[in-house]
Amino acid sequence: MPDQERIPPEGPDRVRVFGARGGPPPTELKVSVNYHGGYRNTASFQLVGLDLDAKARFAEASAREAIGAGYATIDVRRRDDRLFVTVKDPDQERAGRSFFAAVAGTALSSYPGLYLDDVSPRPTEYGVYWPALVDANEVIQQVVMHDGRVIDVPEPPREPFELVIADVDVPPPAGPTVAAPLGALMGARSGDKGGDANVGIWARSDDAYVWLRSYLDVPRLKQLLPEAADLEVSRYELANIRGINFVIHGLLGEGVASSTRPDPQAKSLGEALRAIEVDVPVDLIR
Repeated sequence: MPDQERIPPEGPDRVRVFGARGGPPPTELKVSVNYHGGYRNTASFQLVGLDLDAKARFAEASAREAIGAGYATIDVRRRDDRLFVTVKDPDQERAGRSFFAAVAGTALSSYPGLYLDDVSPRPTEYGVYWPALVDANEVIQQVVMHDGRVIDVPEPPREPFELVIADVDVPPPAGPTVAAPLGALMGARSGDKGGDANVGIWARSDDAYVWLRSYLDVPRLKQLLPEAADLEVSRYELANIRGINFVIHGLLGEGVASSTRPDPQAKSLGEALRAIEVDVPVDLIR
């Protein structure tokens, strides 16, 4: 179980892992279903020169007016000097040539310096990932051998899964602070779990962990990562390995194949969090 294992250092580039114990298999099994979601298309507006915020607002308003409101999904997001407008629809023609013509028609009456970086009259298909749970009693486990023999797998004893995380009540470090990136105190790894994004962090020292577990709660994470502000976030403390894990539910929409994020697998989320400067106790930086 994750609250029991320990990973102490044992020399340069070496750690020892021990203390982990398994538990009975749960009464429910994971099942994943993938199905055809429809068609998607994206227009990427390059924002160049001065007044980029005003240009982005104008481009979005023009695009929305041109394409109309009849699409199954319209997603607009800004990333640095690019504005992405993405539509999804079960109608291939609507997501393809109709969208392309509407967006291209705004080009000569839009902001100075506009050019479209990525838009096509041919949409792409996308799939939807649907994770679920099924009662283990509904599944028959068998092994089929090379000669056709079928061997039934005995059903093991099962118990409902319950994650128990031990809490550690230690006051955080106090004293003067200095602006520093979170990455000075922690490592991070992030990725996709269906439509959810998973962000795991681990502190570089015991003192850094004590401060991080007090500082980096769910409201603070939402403040540092604005795209998670309106989403449900689960938080788990793993004191024995100086770790904290966050699950940002719904950040990736209906899964990687359907997500409209530029980084649909959330691989950059952990590094983005590490790069954010915050006020850190001076004693932890020295």
